[in-house]
Amino acid sequence: MKYHIPLPPGGVERGTGKSFLVEVPDPNHATLEPIITEWIQPGTRILSDRWATYYNLKHMNGGIYNHNVVVHEWQFVDPKDESIYTQNIENK
Repeated sequence: MKYHIPLPPGGVERGTGKSFLVEVPDPNHATLEPIITEWIQPGTRILSDRWATYYNLKHMNGGIYNHNVVVHEWQFVDPKDESIYTQNIENK
């Protein structure tokens, strides 16, 4: 049986490689939203997997983020847009 264990919240800036990783006791929408607004600038394109907690990212704070999703059960890179993948953070 395959279990989905989410990574701790974090991010990698493509191009520079700058990254962050934040430990949280309970990774849910209420704990992730303040982390995202602290660490990620408005207008940023966020790439994530299909973890339910990330569902509302593009609507957060009135839609200040662009959000694209990769469904790992189907593929690791979006076949319609090869810039949509999450390997940067998963390799950190």
